[in-house]
Amino acid sequence: MTNNDQYHTLINEICALSLISTPERFYESANFKISEVDFTLQFQDRDEGRAVLIYGDMGALPARGRDSALLALMDINFHMFAGAHSPAFSFNAQPAVCC
Repeated sequence: MTNNDQYHTLINEICALSLISTPERFYESANFKISEVDFTLQFQDRDEGRAVLIYGDMGALPARGRDSALLALMDINFHMFAGAHSPAFSFNAQPAVCC
């Protein structure tokens, strides 16, 4: 089993659910749109360990309640923190293609 076999399995399963017949084209960088949210998945194999990076572009923050949305992100991060390599949410004011 290679280091990215589990990642390929994940991509294969997402493609099967999405009725995409050629999952191999998503192995390097996978871009999907789910419920109007753009997601990009990438596999990283580094000395520190393996990881799947998931970027989700959920659009601009709401004009009203912007501070509440940012506080909610901080609160989610607090509850997800379990030490090194914990998942985290963040905000990027400059929308761009991540990968």
